Amino acid sequence: QLADDIGAKIVGTPGVTLAATKPRVVAVAGYDDASTAGLVRQRDRDLRGMLARDGLVPAAGAAGGVTFAQFDAVYTMGARRGEAWIELEGHPW
Repeated sequence: QLADDIGAKIVGTPGVTLAATKPRVVAVAGYDDASTAGLVRQRDRDLRGMLARDGLVPAAGAAGGVTFAQFDAVYTMGARRGEAWIELEGHPW
């Protein structure tokens, strides 16, 4: 069971909390390889290039680091899915 309030603890899971955050718009570049530091940095650079080409602006705090997600466990025999994310300052839609 989850409590409804922001920052509620997940019942039965010590040290894990749930917090609501405001919505944000991010640009995403996907890849199928393991999330090595070099690959993630390269996908981040590629994505920044695409944003510049398309006239989209990264959020002010997006320049300080790289945000990425990797789905499926590292030791899974199936396909992996990784994504580099950059939060956008605004968007035209």
